[in-house]
Amino acid sequence: MLQKRILIFLKMLLLALLMAINTVYAQKKGYEQSLEICERYYEEGRYDKALELCLKTIERTKKSNLKAAVNKLLIYKAKYYEALGNYLNFEASLFECIEQREKIYGKESIIYAKGLLDASHLYLLYTDIATSEKYLEDALKVIANFPETNQDSYFKERTLYIKTMIALARGLYSEVENKIPALLDVRQKRITETETQFDEAVNSFVSVDFNSFQQRRRKRAYAAILTLKGEVSRKIGNYEQAEKDLVAADTWIKENLENNGISFVNNEYQQTLLLLDRGLKIDEAKKKLEKNLFLAERRVGLVHRDFLKIHESVIDYYIEDRYRRKSNVQHWEINNNTSKYYGDEKTPHAVAIRLDAKRDFYIKDFENAEKKLLALYTNSTLVPSNHLERTRVLKQLFDVSIALDKYIEAQEYLDELLATQEQILGTNALDYHYTKIALATY
Repeated sequence: MLQKRILIFLKMLLLALLMAINTVYAQKKGYEQSLEICERYYEEGRYDKALELCLKTIERTKKSNLKAAVNKLLIYKAKYYEALGNYLNFEASLFECIEQREKIYGKESIIYAKGLLDASHLYLLYTDIATSEKYLEDALKVIANFPETNQDSYFKERTLYIKTMIALARGLYSEVENKIPALLDVRQKRITETETQFDEAVNSFVSVDFNSFQQRRRKRAYAAILTLKGEVSRKIGNYEQAEKDLVAADTWIKENLENNGISFVNNEYQQTLLLLDRGLKIDEAKKKLEKNLFLAERRVGLVHRDFLKIHESVIDYYIEDRYRRKSNVQHWEINNNTSKYYGDEKTPHAVAIRLDAKRDFYIKDFENAEKKLLALYTNSTLVPSNHLERTRVLKQLFDVSIALDKYIEAQEYLDELLATQEQILGTNALDYHYTKIALATY
């Protein structure tokens, strides 16, 4: 009789254990599925939706007592805040994530190193290049002690990508050219159905299967570097090689991705910039630029960072008087879109104001241009001191001050520009040396 009761008890205990395991597994799968949806929102330029779902997922995951998973989600929370121009919450979320990993796992752990690597990438997106590099250096010091990180190609890919983009931001184009082959190789190898990944939620390496959507994400990442290869050739001035690179990228994109997807749009955009740089078919190229904008709007909407990049180029190339009507429409659209979506106190809207000031300068309305630029310059929330947009505002303020015969102010803006470029980009950046030349000849 006693043995029978013990047997029944053991069966019930086993059943309870299995139910608990299944519940944890279901909870883990639940947050992973939500995170995938967040990432799709992000890729579509619906940053507010990505953040909203991420915050809800964090709250649900907290109730499930999956602390490591909550910490993993903080990186994504920071990513979405950065995309929305909410930089205070971006940095707060990022610091919270890193601080928790240091406290729980210590500085000499893979999970801490991955957090530093992710922080480096996010500061790269934010455009604080020096901070991105510092986080990368700190991450690599820890990663060097863990050869097992070679199991997950993310560590190599992310390191190569960040180094490449830091060099690009600094205008070190030969260095970028040298890094691209290795980056292409690792990104091509990551286009796979299954791979081993380091998962922060369980603090270990796990085997992961990718669905077709996730594989296309990897293909888009590879296509981006194919297009980057052509962009760098263009910036160096090797236009023939740039054309070959961009056509090769276009062929690969058409064979492996959508003909109207964001990879296609970005490649078309670079081909258009190449035409404009070469001074060929200018009117045709400007029409093509408008087509790029229309395709980007259809694919990722009006506030995606890739759309805004193209929109800024369209506005720049329609600054001439003969395009006044088109220029007015584009200025109104970017002001309206960034104000409605991001808010008037966010950096994406500051870009729209700066472009307005640029047009004022072009039509010789220097006083109005100065007024708009000073509104940005004096507002550190709109244009933070460690954001690359700060350097663009300072450049325009210098030009406006010269036009207004305010030579003392112009000198001050030029001095501040050099200091800001040193802080954000470093002293080996091409723009830093251009500013030094400008100061020397001022």
